[in-house]
Parts: sequence; structure tokens; C-alpha cells
Amino acid sequence: VPEKMTEQCYLFRLSKYQAELLKLIKTDKLKILPAVRKNEIINFYQNEGLQDISFSRQYISWGIPLPWDKSQTTYVWADAFLNYLTGLGWNGEIPLNPPSEKGENFSPFSKVRAREGFLTFWPPDVQLIGKDILRVHATIWPAMLLSLGLPLPKLLFVHGFFLIDGQKMSKSLGNVIAPRDLVKRYGADATKYLLLSATPFGQDGDISWQKFDEKYNADLANGLGNLVARVLTMTEKKLAGKLPKINKIMPKELEIKNQYQKLMVDLKLDQALTTIIDFGKDLDNYIEKNKVYKLEGAEAKKHLSILLEALRLLAWYLIPFLPETADRIFTQLGLEPTKEKERSFAKAFLWGGLKEETKIQKGEILFPRVK
Repeated sequence: VPEKMTEQCYLFRLSKYQAELLKLIKTDKLKILPAVRKNEIINFYQNEGLQDISFSRQYISWGIPLPWDKSQTTYVWADAFLNYLTGLGWNGEIPLNPPSEKGENFSPFSKVRAREGFLTFWPPDVQLIGKDILRVHATIWPAMLLSLGLPLPKLLFVHGFFLIDGQKMSKSLGNVIAPRDLVKRYGADATKYLLLSATPFGQDGDISWQKFDEKYNADLANGLGNLVARVLTMTEKKLAGKLPKINKIMPKELEIKNQYQKLMVDLKLDQALTTIIDFGKDLDNYIEKNKVYKLEGAEAKKHLSILLEALRLLAWYLIPFLPETADRIFTQLGLEPTKEKERSFAKAFLWGGLKEETKIQKGEILFPRVK
């Protein structure tokens, strides 16, 4: 039987930050995506508003004692949220003179740099959260940061849930798809691909075993995996497995770097993956258009040099999503994955990264078909 209890506790004056936080969210100084989540939290501020919240407990002895009052223990919000900072090495000191953001543009290709007198990694360019914890992350957490004099995350990106044929996963319904079972069937990389490409990033996704099997076979087994095997097989047969001198000019129809980078910056991860799959289709179309499988001699070298170098770029595009697959492609192209990934991103995407006469090392098929 529930027992009603009262206790004395310390309150965090959350209500103090109502007007300031609402303004920050409306003006995108605290940006929230997708837009539907921004509207959701604005409606909460305007209709319900912020109330002061308990930050301590009187009758819970196993908590962390408050430094100034040992009779009280810390309540979850003060404790849990501060882990975002203490996990980065923050020791409770408020940094002075934070660095200017002028001229700093977020890019997934930029190196994280230590900032003198300031927390490395803070503020984050993106804080990724689930839609069920948006309210506390858009109220209590930024209010705590304002009270500490620390900068807010630049973006709260809110992801959705996975549904099974339109229904929530439930043990009682027996419709749960466990990540471990996905990895067992498809492998870790393919599982990442299937989950990220299942739905527009930020929305709920409707998944099923049948949909996963169909997408795996179409995009990975018959798509990317078959493309890599096809190009390497032609290189073995026509060029004795040695890489030709790379054609200096990249065909315009194979240029996707700017499109890919913009999608990554905008966190449209599903569209970035679609761009990669379409890039693979463009390479297949290039083979058919130029009938590379029929060519020999200088013509075969010219077109295969383009295809092989395009596979190197394809591997780079895959790194954020399918890192093991990217490494396997690098290895098959005669590259050392570790050394290849030591390149700066700017140099990695320059056309002409393969060395002439390097021997390809064709391995097992990347994505065996599932039945």
C-alpha cells in the first residue's frame, strides 16, 4: 500500500530560467531537432512552465551526502546530469573566458582540439537523446548549465523509437527484435546499416525481419558487396591484380563529397547512407555504360583505375557507419587500414590516393546473401 510521506529538501530554482531558456530555444541558440521536438518543448514551456524542483532527499541514506548538509543526500537530477561534465574531467571549477566561437564551423571532419582553460569536448556540437527524455534535457539540464555559467550544447538531437509492424516492442506480444540476434544474422556492420537506414533519422522506425532481409540483400549483398567483388575480379583478370596508374580526372557523375558532407553535418544520416548506396549504383552504371567487362589493354586500365579509386572513396564514406567493412575494402585494395585512416579527411577525399602497381588482395565476399 502506498505510504504518503513528507520531507524537507533543497530546491533548485528552475523557475528562474523559464524566460531565458524559452528565448534560447525559440531563437535556436539552444537548437532542438527535429522541428517537431522543438515545437513540443516550446508548447510545454508556454502551457505548463518550469517549477522549482527538489535536488535533495532527507530520508534516503544511501545517496551521496550534500557537501554543505550531511543530513541530505543528492537527488538524481543533480547527480546524473553532472556526469556529462565530470566524465570529461570537470572538477567543479567554472572556466573563465571561454573561447570565441567566431569562425568555427562544425564539421564531422574537424579534429577535436583541446581548448586552453576550458573543457575539451564541451560544449558538444550535438547531444543525442531519446524522445522520452527530451523534457528533462531541455529544462533541468540547460538550467543547471546556465546556473554554473557553462555553455549549453549547440544542438539537442532527439531520436525516435523502433516499432515492429507499427507496434511497440513487447515481451508479452513476443515481437521483440534483439540487437544480439541482428548481429548474429547480419554481422555488426550490416546491423548498423539496417537500423540507421530504416527510417528518417529522428523519427520512429517501423522494422521487421522481412524488411531487414530484403534491404540487406538488395543494398549490401547485391549492391555494395557485389560491386566490390566485380571490380576486383575484373582487375585480377585484366590487369593481373595490379593497380593501374590512376586517371587524374574524376568523372563529374561520381562527385558526391559535398552532398555527403552536408547531409552528415545536418544529421540526415539515413540520407547520407542512401547517397553512399546510390554512389555504388553509379559505379555499376559506369561499368555498364562503358562496358568495362569487355575492355582490354589501355582502355581497361583507364576505366578500372577510375573504379578502383572510387572504391577507395567509397570506403571512406562508409567509415562512420560500417568501419569494419571500410577496413576490408582498404585491405583488398592493397592499403593498410590504419595508415589509410591516419590521413587527414581533406587529403583522404582528394582523387588519386591509390598507388600504381599495388597488388590487390581480394578476400571473401563482403556481404553473403541471407535466405
